[in-house]
Amino acid sequence: MVNAVARTSKTTKLERCTVFRNNLITENNNSTVPVNDSTERASFGNGVILPGTYADLVERNVITNNEKTGLFGIELPVDQFVFQVAGNRISNNVFAHNGSKGGPFTGDITLGSGFLELFGGESQSKNNCVSANVLPDATFPANIQGTWGCQHETTPNPGGAPGIYEYVAQVEAETPGERKPVGQPAPPPQPTMPNPCRGLARNALCP
Repeated sequence: MVNAVARTSKTTKLERCTVFRNNLITENNNSTVPVNDSTERASFGNGVILPGTYADLVERNVITNNEKTGLFGIELPVDQFVFQVAGNRISNNVFAHNGSKGGPFTGDITLGSGFLELFGGESQSKNNCVSANVLPDATFPANIQGTWGCQHETTPNPGGAPGIYEYVAQVEAETPGERKPVGQPAPPPQPTMPNPCRGLARNALCP
């Protein structure tokens, strides 16, 4: 038995749990970065991955030069459960030069669903919405800012099964052979916010 796991989204107009805003996300193509147990199978070449996420907001980012996909969102099967990708909003971002490796699920934005349908169930990866982005390269589904635009109160499952899961399995199988992890130099001192503790309760980092 395969079960869906998600808080069902009934509309595109909802409060957001996690916000990705005002970032430069570029060239996530480095096969030499170190890995751990959670990242070893993950494919590099994607700017943002939304694996079975609910109610994330991705806005006002610049997402460029990622060889597979600028943003990739898909249902996440874990053991007998499938975490749906639902209620996410992707808006007012600038995408460019993503998907250089080519393929039906590469480009600026890919949203995929349908894993449950492979087992006779019904996906609930609904009410994701995509609006006001600059999208010079391919998207999946193709009319992603039309049918899946945030002007709609509801949006359907994006689909893509079984092909998108075959694509993911192929990429996961190829990734270990492509990885060549090496040690990375320690980064130099990084700037911080001018008043990072302003408005926070006292704690170990903000005495």
